[in-house]
Amino acid sequence: MHINERVLNLSVSESSTPWWCLVGFLRGDDTVPATHLRYGIFPDVALVRNDVGRYQCRWVRVRSCCGSVWLKGIDEMYIPVAHGEGKFCAPDGVLDGLVEHGSVAMKYAKPSGEPADGQFPHNPNGSAYDIAALSGNGGRALLMMPHPERAVFFTQRYDWTDVKDASMRAGKPPHLCGWL
Repeated sequence: MHINERVLNLSVSESSTPWWCLVGFLRGDDTVPATHLRYGIFPDVALVRNDVGRYQCRWVRVRSCCGSVWLKGIDEMYIPVAHGEGKFCAPDGVLDGLVEHGSVAMKYAKPSGEPADGQFPHNPNGSAYDIAALSGNGGRALLMMPHPERAVFFTQRYDWTDVKDASMRAGKPPHLCGWL
């Protein structure tokens, strides 16, 4: 049994408690129904090979579109993706249901903040409805394909020197330019 399955099985057994929360960053080598989505919130959703047919490792813009506790106060993020099998896929009826129930937590967006509309490179994998993350269990579970854990330091952004220079020109302290 994979360590992630052990954590999920433990979390699911405790899911009736009001404080229970779960966040999962999906790896390209995971089969979603068998591991991360095992607890039944999104049983018909799978990750499949990217439309571009190759591994993608770069930064994308995503917009929050639900009330998940994990995304409270976050409207938009610029975060890395790193996957070859990151396309959310499900039957049309299931996708429509996810949208209707507010389970689509984040969508890929263009630099302007407008929806990606399935266009590469803004939607890096061809996910239906530009889905980048799903939320369930009353907003307490968040499953996302982008990898915010790869963006721990401001200097990991490919454009960090440009952002730093612009921040300094605006009079922001150089050691805080990535945060203000």
